[in-house]
Amino acid sequence: MSLPDVLAGLRSAEREAGRPQGSVGLVAITKGHGLPEIQAKVLDYGAFPLGENRGQELRDKAALRPDLDWHFIGPIQRNKIKYLAPVRLIHTIEATWQAEAIAQAAERWGHAPEVLLQLHNGEPQKHGIPAADLAQTLREVQATGLTVRGLMVMAPEAAAQGIPDRGTSGQPTPGPDSTGPDSTDPPSAAPPSADPPRLGEDDSSRRILQVFMETARRAHDLGLSELSMGMSGDYPLAVRAGATLIRVGRSLFS
Repeated sequence: MSLPDVLAGLRSAEREAGRPQGSVGLVAITKGHGLPEIQAKVLDYGAFPLGENRGQELRDKAALRPDLDWHFIGPIQRNKIKYLAPVRLIHTIEATWQAEAIAQAAERWGHAPEVLLQLHNGEPQKHGIPAADLAQTLREVQATGLTVRGLMVMAPEAAAQGIPDRGTSGQPTPGPDSTGPDSTDPPSAAPPSADPPRLGEDDSSRRILQVFMETARRAHDLGLSELSMGMSGDYPLAVRAGATLIRVGRSLFS
């Protein structure tokens, strides 16, 4: 599969969901791939945000290509925050101390990244902010001076393992994605309406859709516009629920 294949599938999912073409952006997950391969497999097709989850790898790539739109999608560790200076958008804020440390570092950098809050998906021992703490955490993160653009969520792993990869039509094709997590302002996330099960939709799909729709509802209630959710295997469900960014990795480099 190639980036044009993934984009074709994404546009098909937008049409099926009744959403405008181009309303959902693609973040290319480039961890583990060198800049020549990223150029050939991603950037030769256009300017796309690039997502990294390892601080040192991000630092080294961004030093060579500071012109690119870098996103961070990995867990935030205190001793790795120093590597996040090149980042425009951090998807994975899950604690106030992380925002405080990033805001403090941003004073030295002379600029601050925008951030997304990672919502816990309900699975034990997973990263993310519990739903009950989301509003309070949002207030605390905003108090640091960082701009909170929206929410990020991961599909439940057990459910995602039952969802196959998606091809150019948004229909299943063999091979799971294992990457698990235009820079214009996205449209505001709309409150999700009831989305009844569709013919052939299994329990795994319904569980993932439920998590995505609940995340969209919470973002809307909090006045947040960006929704980072959905990967290669489940992005059509994310598009149905109101995603404004999907994160796709392995499909781009296969």
